[in-house]
Amino acid sequence: MGRDTGGKIGAGRRAAIYARAPSPSDRERISIEEQLEACRSLAAELGFTVTTDAVFTDVGPGTGLGRPGLTALLRAIAQGDVEALFVYTLHRLARADSKPLEALLKELRHREVPLYLAKTPKGYRYDPATGALVAEPDAGAVANLEEWRPPEEIIIPREDDHDW
Repeated sequence: MGRDTGGKIGAGRRAAIYARAPSPSDRERISIEEQLEACRSLAAELGFTVTTDAVFTDVGPGTGLGRPGLTALLRAIAQGDVEALFVYTLHRLARADSKPLEALLKELRHREVPLYLAKTPKGYRYDPATGALVAEPDAGAVANLEEWRPPEEIIIPREDDHDW
């Protein structure tokens, strides 16, 4: 008997999880186990199925595509075994400005495999029905307790103040 997904975006589709151990220089040192738990929770909330053979991890340095877990994940994506990918944060895959990350994101787009981040920006959440990242209605109100007003002092440079 299949599990009731309640019309969620995942609807029992296969998802993979990727987690990488933090390096000593990482600001946020979230263990692989904590990353996996957060990703599993989000995948379940969205209705995706994650099997043990679709969980990929690496403990080595975060540079390059030579990581065995990432290599196995790429193979699973190329073989069509993955219909969605969950990671704790984008930098668990690779540095934001790196060629490996660009290549991976390009491959995900090409194969139409959505990428979900378990750690969403504050004030946002995933909508289980659509999988879209949406702003929490109260988050904006809390951030903007008083109305915007122009600054008391505006500095406009004189024409002869240019550095060129």
